[in-house]
Amino acid sequence: MDLQKSFALIIDEHRLDRLKAASNVNVEISTMGGKMFWDQLAEHKNWRLQENKLTKLKRVLDPNDCRFAWGKKLDEIIINIAEDCMIDKRF
Repeated sequence: MDLQKSFALIIDEHRLDRLKAASNVNVEISTMGGKMFWDQLAEHKNWRLQENKLTKLKRVLDPNDCRFAWGKKLDEIIINIAEDCMIDKRF
């Protein structure tokens, strides 16, 4: 499953709590939306997954541009959670 589909699935299936639990300790802070130093990797329902152009750290912003989660391997975590969702749906 690709990153965009995985990101959409965890938002639609309300699995953001698992994403937050698996990411680095986070202080939800307001951001400027990442227009300058961040590349957008995925977007769904105004939630955004971004990667810093210099450090390659990833972060998830909520619809209000608040940092919800962050980490170096956040993309891998998103894909793993989405795969777990697909397994849960089968049973």
